[in-house]
Amino acid sequence: MTTRITPPPPLVVPAKKPIPPSSPASSRRAAFVDFTRKDFFDAGRSDAFRTVPRPKKEGPAAVDLGRLLGQLAGPRTPEDALAQMEVLLRGAPQEKADKGLGTTILYDAADVNSAQDTSATSSRHLVAQAQVDANSELEADALGSMSEEDRAAYLEVKQGCLDPNDPVAALSLQKLLLSGALPGEADLVGDGTLLDHLTALADGSAPLAEGVDRGQLLTDLVQELANPAAVDQGYRGTCAPTAVAIQLAIDHPAEYARVMLGLASPKGAVTMAGGMVFKREADVSFKPDKTGRALTQRILAPTFMEIANGAGNYHDDTGAGDGAWSDTLDRLYEQAFGKPMDESRLTGPKSRAHAMQIVDAQLAAGHDVPVAINYGTGLHKVLITGMEQVDGVAYVKIINPWGREERIPRDNFESRLQDINYDASVPEPAAPNVAANLGWLEVSQAA
Repeated sequence: MTTRITPPPPLVVPAKKPIPPSSPASSRRAAFVDFTRKDFFDAGRSDAFRTVPRPKKEGPAAVDLGRLLGQLAGPRTPEDALAQMEVLLRGAPQEKADKGLGTTILYDAADVNSAQDTSATSSRHLVAQAQVDANSELEADALGSMSEEDRAAYLEVKQGCLDPNDPVAALSLQKLLLSGALPGEADLVGDGTLLDHLTALADGSAPLAEGVDRGQLLTDLVQELANPAAVDQGYRGTCAPTAVAIQLAIDHPAEYARVMLGLASPKGAVTMAGGMVFKREADVSFKPDKTGRALTQRILAPTFMEIANGAGNYHDDTGAGDGAWSDTLDRLYEQAFGKPMDESRLTGPKSRAHAMQIVDAQLAAGHDVPVAINYGTGLHKVLITGMEQVDGVAYVKIINPWGREERIPRDNFESRLQDINYDASVPEPAAPNVAANLGWLEVSQAA
């Protein structure tokens, strides 16, 4: 006989906190749902976003520093310099399989606040200084095309990186210059360029809260902007807002710097591109703590987490209240980028396949995509940055907010997808017709 049963009730998710009228309202598309037998178990799951603890950071693969130094002699082009910078800032390619997490680690950048950066005896410090010196003529050529005011501003920022004895930060600044990121486009509210904000931080015209180390904030910030994949959530479950922060640093570096300076200011507040005022959390630590985070992330991540976790309260001192599904993260996403975004919770194979179509459309339009996946013992938000083929196998390339770059086989990645946030301005691929799945579910049983 055939028994008819009703599908389980839809997931109940926390209501979004209202977006201020000054922020554009996001177009709301209903989450695509396809019910299967397996989804009866999925739909009954706890709604908590259980984050994955970050393991101890291994850091970059060993670099042949002697060879790197040997490459500094003779004629150099900007492309030569940028390629050599990448080796130091990202580390050597690893191609290291992590079977437990089902991923291949491609790069595991050093922390932007690594003690090696300022240690005069460390190889990293010495090679960075040698690169900075070797790039002097290229640097001068690039500065020659800038206005006198911008040249003076750049040299002010560079000195601000060297005063704390951090040639890695100075090298990162050179990367921004030689790659064309300076002076850069204006931030999303038109307050200034990336160079304007870095200069304000370096010359002291940007006020900082008592206890914020100006030199440390500058060197951390410059390194994150030169290599956003190095942004690291540390030992806090803030993967979701950190993924958004990484995308902001990639797409709008001046805005990332503006938001950082606002939260680090005496008032600890910044008006976001979406119109909402974000305030620094009361329990942030300006001094190094046990979370392993750079000063930048100790300031930024708690505020972003508080906005992203919906009705819950986040406590950075303990990490309680972390984690964010796409529906509540959407609020932060819209405010950070100042435009409508969309999101979907995924409940079955068809919805995951459709989500991958959305990913492909977003990537084709030049947008990275934050998604949640099953990762180890819990859930983890990562930033999809591209696709690639290796030995005939399709892979998804991601930035993991543990400060590293990875790839995962596309089929496996799709099966692990749990939610997606994306730019609403990109036309969305048509979803499969699932009207038949939204009524009765038939299960055949033997009489």
